[in-house]
Amino acid sequence: MNRKKILILIAIFILLGLLAAGSLLLGRYSAPLSEQFRALSGLPSVKLDNDHRELLEQLLFHMRLPRIAAAILIGFALAMAGASFQSMFRNPLVSPDLLGVMAGAAFGVILGVIVGAGTLLIQMLSFGCGLAAVGLTLLIAGIYRRGDHLLILVLSGIICGALFGSLGFLISYSADPEQLGASLEYWLDGGLGMATGPKLLSAIPLFILGFGGMLVCSKALNVLSLGEEAATLGINPFYWRLAAIASATLVSSLTVTLAGMIAWIGLISPHFARLLLGADNRLLLPASGLIGAFVLLLADDCTRSLYSSAVPTSLSISVIGIPIFMILLCQSKKGGFHV
Repeated sequence: MNRKKILILIAIFILLGLLAAGSLLLGRYSAPLSEQFRALSGLPSVKLDNDHRELLEQLLFHMRLPRIAAAILIGFALAMAGASFQSMFRNPLVSPDLLGVMAGAAFGVILGVIVGAGTLLIQMLSFGCGLAAVGLTLLIAGIYRRGDHLLILVLSGIICGALFGSLGFLISYSADPEQLGASLEYWLDGGLGMATGPKLLSAIPLFILGFGGMLVCSKALNVLSLGEEAATLGINPFYWRLAAIASATLVSSLTVTLAGMIAWIGLISPHFARLLLGADNRLLLPASGLIGAFVLLLADDCTRSLYSSAVPTSLSISVIGIPIFMILLCQSKKGGFHV
């Protein structure tokens, strides 16, 4: 691998670390930075009494730290999954949300909550419904083979996403309002406010499984991006595509169980990574993940700083993502993209 590209990857990682450190100290609670550093390092307080010191520690370790960890993990997962889908389908316009995966996963989560399922079963329902959604998207796209294949897949994903979104609303009407409450709005709007430490820890093993699966598939994705030539180069396209779809869908679905539907990260981040590092998925996948983590964390910082109320982070991402999607759409029509 090119040493320059490795250095770029390391630089992105360092920038993400600096942003995470700054995010931990960012907030509306008025405490001196020196005291926040002391609370983080475990040193005794100089200016704060015990009650304020305890409040500061609760704020840092039980609110800000889990939220920052969630932003990094979710942004990394969505962007890495988006890069995998784009390479696999040779389509620069696809992402977990545009393929219907997120809507399917949200339907699975809502269904799990209604039937009173535990955390693991909700995660499995989310994954299963997300997998069903992307399968249905591919089925619809396969029926309409004529025309622009880039747009057909995107339109099929939009149709599938609308279907599962409608099903989610329909089954929510059969639930006890107190049981579901604001959860439906939370899963459909997307936000990091309810991503607690225990939820993150329970999902990490499955995230690792999904990340590992995508990295194992990265070399095969390079071959699959060649199209029909893949079958002549000693790999079985069907099995590798199936493994990559399952891995990308797993991590995308897990993000929904933690923070609801956060769109656009999986679409825009791989493009920035591709501009910096090229199309080699061995570097593109981790680079996309790091950029996605950076973008989501930065958007959440802006949201927390600008608004006193709990504004969903997905709204900030949408303000950025929709114009970028329009630009990508125009360039794809001109043949300006090569995945």
